[in-house]
Amino acid sequence: MANIPIAGSFEVAGGVVTFTPTNPLPAGKVVTTSITTTLRGTENERLATAFDWSFTTAGLMEFVSIAPDDEAVEVLADAVIVVTFDTNLDGMTVTTSTITVVDDVTPVPGSWQVDNKVATFTPTSDFDFNSMITVTVTTNVRGIAGEELAEAAGPFTFLVIGDVMLAPTTEPEDDDTGVSAASTIEAEFAVDIDEATVSDVTFVVTYDDGQV
Repeated sequence: MANIPIAGSFEVAGGVVTFTPTNPLPAGKVVTTSITTTLRGTENERLATAFDWSFTTAGLMEFVSIAPDDEAVEVLADAVIVVTFDTNLDGMTVTTSTITVVDDVTPVPGSWQVDNKVATFTPTSDFDFNSMITVTVTTNVRGIAGEELAEAAGPFTFLVIGDVMLAPTTEPEDDDTGVSAASTIEAEFAVDIDEATVSDVTFVVTYDDGQV
């Protein structure tokens, strides 16, 4: 295998030599430093033998998935956002600045919680009805061992609907028989109904004429 030189600069302070690479060290690679006997102390001291040591840099982290799905519609207003990676996360790097959540262009107040490879965003209050939420994962998110994200992910969007109503109780009840022809038909919901949304399109009543 070829040993590829890493460019950088040196700083000497007393007995400490610091090498600062020009660019970040390559991810997921074995980096070797070698010091030859040509290096000298200020009184012409030298190493008895050449000295070298190696270490492995953290690999790249990959984005895996997001929920709700990208371009999802009819997402509930009380939904949370879950972002999954392939590496355990450094929770200190997961913030509202490194994974942004916006309603149109307005940041959504809330907080991120990290559990191993999963980051979960809980908004301070429910998302607004009919809002378009956009999530963007930046490369400032890091793995627990300093792994960098291979590339930014997103933007991902989803559309929020209002809260879902439970099915109503009805009168007559489902499958009742012998119901009077003079009966009215009633559906009782647990929430108040917007009268403007009630019509023969949203509340459809038909009968079976018995013909095939």
